Amino acid sequence: MQVSDGTAPLAAELLPHWDRFFRSLVNRRLRSTLYRGPAGDLTPAQLQALGALRDSDLRMGDLAQYLGLAESSVTRLVDRLVAAGLVERRPGQHDRRSVVAGLTGPGRTLVRQMEADRRTLLVELLGGLEPDERVDAVRLFGRLADALASHQADRRPERTTAAAGA
Repeated sequence: MQVSDGTAPLAAELLPHWDRFFRSLVNRRLRSTLYRGPAGDLTPAQLQALGALRDSDLRMGDLAQYLGLAESSVTRLVDRLVAAGLVERRPGQHDRRSVVAGLTGPGRTLVRQMEADRRTLLVELLGGLEPDERVDAVRLFGRLADALASHQADRRPERTTAAAGA
């Protein structure tokens, strides 16, 4: 979508900040200081998988779709989380032939700790802003996250009937 209302120069100005922000998020050193204990050693994909499993067990295909990864990659990722004692495979609740991944007790504890650690970081980051800037930052970040999710959904490839049945 081409916009001619002056958005392009602002996007160019935003780009280095965007890059620096996301580089920081995937930086292993930041993860190890942000997350205490074993979470600091997990990859971004493993952290995302744990977050996805926070509310319910998921089939491998659903977890793969959530993470935007191939099912075989997610199987290996879950294997590593199982070996770490954070996730377990269980029979599906409605179809015993299917297998789902779900958090173990230690996995749930770790996810709660990770959320608390992120909240602490966000309090610290927002604390560096003026009160009205904090409200604006949260509102605008939410709008950007919604726009990014919409952008991603619009570009998701359609599954063919043959692929859907495979």
